[in-house]
Amino acid sequence: MANGSRGRAPPHLVTIGRPFAAVKSLDTFDFLGLPTLNKMLVLELARSEYVIRHENIIALGPSGTGKTHVGLGLGLAACQKGFSVFFTTTATLVNRLMEARDSRQLSRLQAQLASVKLPLCCICSRQLVAHS
Repeated sequence: MANGSRGRAPPHLVTIGRPFAAVKSLDTFDFLGLPTLNKMLVLELARSEYVIRHENIIALGPSGTGKTHVGLGLGLAACQKGFSVFFTTTATLVNRLMEARDSRQLSRLQAQLASVKLPLCCICSRQLVAHS
């Protein structure tokens, strides 16, 4: 998932589902361009301890403010620590759930999703809304 749409993910990245829309790390995020974002909190979240504690993060804000970049950066950080990460858009997730229900595979899909330590769900292709 953290390798973009080309090639295979490096072996140290444990991922499920399709590749991340793009490989974005927190190292490349312009914190100066968004001074209201708490950089220390984001870097703390990059330690991925919230995953172990089963805590949720919700990123809200206007388009183009870096929600997806930060979300993908946190996902990449979690992968590098060995956590399974699943990235999808909300529309794709809803479609997969409906298809699984129609083919009587919903329980199987739910079990697969439940095994993921960090699901990342984007409300649309450009905005990270929530992950748990």
